[in-house]
Amino acid sequence: MTAVGRAERVKLRNDLAAYAARCLKIRDRRGVVAPLRFNGPQRRVHNAIEQQRRDRGRVRVLIPKARQWGCSTYVEARLYHAVTHRFGARAYILTHTKDATDAIFEMARHFHGHCPRDWRPSTGRTNAKELWFDGLNGGFEVGTAGTKAMCSAALGQNATSEP
Repeated sequence: MTAVGRAERVKLRNDLAAYAARCLKIRDRRGVVAPLRFNGPQRRVHNAIEQQRRDRGRVRVLIPKARQWGCSTYVEARLYHAVTHRFGARAYILTHTKDATDAIFEMARHFHGHCPRDWRPSTGRTNAKELWFDGLNGGFEVGTAGTKAMCSAALGQNATSEP
């Protein structure tokens, strides 16, 4: 790997906004697949999170749901970046409805499917609710609150048990 290639890898590993613009694609309002460049609200959330990470060494954030600001997209990008750049990292996203679960997981699959090959980790298994990166021993999983499987998982039981 060249010094330029190494420098780019370090930059994109450490700079989520640069990584998103270079490696993550979204479907814009016109239906066109385009690079994810943070909009104003996403930049404000990102800057606040990064400041908290620098100040405290950890991040604890509640983002009130504002429609059409792109916060779900931002959070998904942040999690995808985290689980594809750290060994053993896992992200679990819990939503309130099955439709929301499907939409959130589809975004993860979209990010992964459009990520450049040099940046896309191999998948060991993928199904309707899980995207597992075998070489990194980590990945994404999604679930819907209140479902039988979710209640069983919370109780440490298998999905066929009554909660």
